[in-house]
Formats: sequence, structure tokens, C-alpha cells
Amino acid sequence: MNISQTSIEEHRKLWADVAKKNGWYKEPFFIQVWVGLDGDIADSVSFHGMTQDVVIQEVDGDYAHCISCGRIINLDTDEWTTDDSDTFCAIM
Repeated sequence: MNISQTSIEEHRKLWADVAKKNGWYKEPFFIQVWVGLDGDIADSVSFHGMTQDVVIQEVDGDYAHCISCGRIINLDTDEWTTDDSDTFCAIM
């Protein structure tokens, strides 16, 4: 995986600003990033309670993030549902 630490830190700063504005920032501050097949960060997220950085290498396919539990859903093989705006895994 060829990903720039600078890119990760840019996303960390973005999410740290969001966390500070909404009162859930704490140190150390962790994020999750999805890295596209080209090595660029395709998306990122952070939430209160993260205990480490997570880097997910994307593969061919269609994926979504469960809004309830945070699980990554393979839309081609996993069971899932939607309320027309958010995606939920069938585990919930």
C-alpha cells in the first residue's frame, strides 16, 4: 500500500477540527481511512472512542459503512438494508 503519511495527517486535522467544534476531541486522536486502489485516500471518518488508527485498503467491489455499528459492508455479498439515506448491516 503506497499511502502518504502527510495525507493521513491532513484527514486527521480535518476530523480533529470537527471533534473540537463538537466537544469530543481527546488525545491521542485517531481516524479511519479508506485507501483506493491508486493509493489515494478515498474517504475518512473519526468518532469518539476510537483506540487506534485504521487504514483499510479498498478492493474492487461496492462497500458501505454501517451507520449504526461502524462495520464495513460488502454490498455485493453481505446482508444489508437502507432507509434511503443511510446503510445498515443485517447484524443490528
